[in-house]
Amino acid sequence: MTEKFLAFCYIGILLSAACMDLKTRRIDDRFLAGILVIGLLSLRTNPGLTLAERLIGIFAVSLPMLILSVAVLGAFGGGDIKLMAVSGFLLGWRSILVAMLLGLFLGGCCALILLLCKKVKRKDCIAFGPFLAAGLAIAYFWGDQIAAWYLSVGRIIEI
Repeated sequence: MTEKFLAFCYIGILLSAACMDLKTRRIDDRFLAGILVIGLLSLRTNPGLTLAERLIGIFAVSLPMLILSVAVLGAFGGGDIKLMAVSGFLLGWRSILVAMLLGLFLGGCCALILLLCKKVKRKDCIAFGPFLAAGLAIAYFWGDQIAAWYLSVGRIIEI
């Protein structure tokens, strides 16, 4: 299996999961199982990402999401949390953090536009999976570079 084939499969699964979340407000476990299989296969195609980085990636975003969803009912759905956990194994902790930040930014911008256009009210919920999927797709290809750039900006500001 090549990395390009795994990328094609991952993006296809993300697209399918995003469409399902838009229609039904759930993300089916079969999509998550597919991402987990891709993560396991990528152990051979992406040896630069250590097992420790992958294991940390499982919990780096999904655990805070789980805690927040318990503290604030409806903050995140279970499918969103599981999507970030299995994708964390595939991407590692740096890229999963980038994916979450991108997803939050994209979702926040969309929610703001919907609020300003009066398409939703403040208390309404919107599907978050499509924004997570977009962030995950970007992070799959450029997550480490974005993280490195972000950290380098911090070093420049310190000087």
